[in-house]
Amino acid sequence: MSINQSDALDSGAADLLALMRSETGRVVSGASLSRELGVSRTAVWKRVNRLRALGYRIESAQSAGYRFVGAPDTPLAQEVQLDLATEVIGREVCYRPSIDSTNVLAVEMARNGAAEGTVIVADTQSRGRGRLGRSWVSPPGCNLYFSVVLRPSMVPAAIPQITLMTAVSLCGVLSEAAALPIRIKWPNDLWVGGRKVAGILTEMSSEMDRIRHVVVGIGVNVNVAGDGLPEDLQRTATSLTLETGTHWQRVSLFRGLLQALDRDYASFCQAGFAPFRSRFIERSMTLGRRIRVQMPEGETGGLALDITEQGALRIRRDDGSVVDVLSGDVTVLPEI
Repeated sequence: MSINQSDALDSGAADLLALMRSETGRVVSGASLSRELGVSRTAVWKRVNRLRALGYRIESAQSAGYRFVGAPDTPLAQEVQLDLATEVIGREVCYRPSIDSTNVLAVEMARNGAAEGTVIVADTQSRGRGRLGRSWVSPPGCNLYFSVVLRPSMVPAAIPQITLMTAVSLCGVLSEAAALPIRIKWPNDLWVGGRKVAGILTEMSSEMDRIRHVVVGIGVNVNVAGDGLPEDLQRTATSLTLETGTHWQRVSLFRGLLQALDRDYASFCQAGFAPFRSRFIERSMTLGRRIRVQMPEGETGGLALDITEQGALRIRRDDGSVVDVLSGDVTVLPEI
């Protein structure tokens, strides 16, 4: 794995972090650190301050040295990749304290040759993006906002399946971790208790018969409180902490999401959508319900019947006709 040091730590600070982490809880003298790193004690002091500025808890013991107490719960590259057990996703991590949109940077990096599995993660977004041109509210210090660059050897028609595979993967991790009945609203939203907790935005660059790259953008409301959401979203959005009453460690949760997505993406590339179709159906909040779907070409609705092998939503309209919808904005209608 490689870490994008330019966004978090220079190599000197990274070396000091590794050394101090190995001595967690113990006082290590400045002289000892200076010898181990081959730099002056002033350089050690500067690196300590660099780590503190990023949120690392390092105490100074007067005339004795420094004690490493703990790391920040911020998705810094070096924290995310610590003990990250993945083959592809997360081999490279690019962290930004603040960004307009992780998807915008991911698309740019993908066009410039970023390796498959590159992850862009931010602590906050100023122009977070959802589907259909909507914004994704992205306050700092509480949630997860990230994008993943993928380069599957598939035809462009497989893109809806990638979105559904991602939804299944995230839903599994979050449901198990939080012990919540999280469900998927076709095609890309995760809901719990009638409110949205996570969303997915998939963007693609392709030719006629092949995909150049796919960028999968993901937003998960982790620790945002009710008053951290705009008033117009408080009835429709929620977070893990609002649903469970507990505070969540973002970095640990993030690792779990990346590891599950890595496994599921590998399975998807090998076996296709079929194994995920049954999992999607099992976790769907859309099937068996009357719905309304807004599409670019107009609106349709009826009873949601099934998810096809292509990932389309099959609907029986009120006139009895059956239609397959590949994309659209779904509203699940109240049960009468």
